[in-house]
Amino acid sequence: VLGDYLTDDIANEWIDEDIYLLKALLTKGMVDVGVLEIYIEINDNFASVSLGNEMYDPNIWTLNGLKSDPFWEKQRKLASELLNQLTPIID
Repeated sequence: VLGDYLTDDIANEWIDEDIYLLKALLTKGMVDVGVLEIYIEINDNFASVSLGNEMYDPNIWTLNGLKSDPFWEKQRKLASELLNQLTPIID
């Protein structure tokens, strides 16, 4: 049960409102549209596996799921890509 809180916190920390910051960076020419697309994909992925949505699976939201489920592997890969693209502007 404690593990469920951990994965829930991860998803909740990915706040949809953060997109406004990325849009501002895009407008200023500091990032390209690819950064925004990755962010949106990550956000959409979280939405699709959330309770009540088409791909919801309670096994994704366990510690074991966090370690090895393809959903989380994809999310980690996308997050890594996003960070790699953002690193030059935050250094």
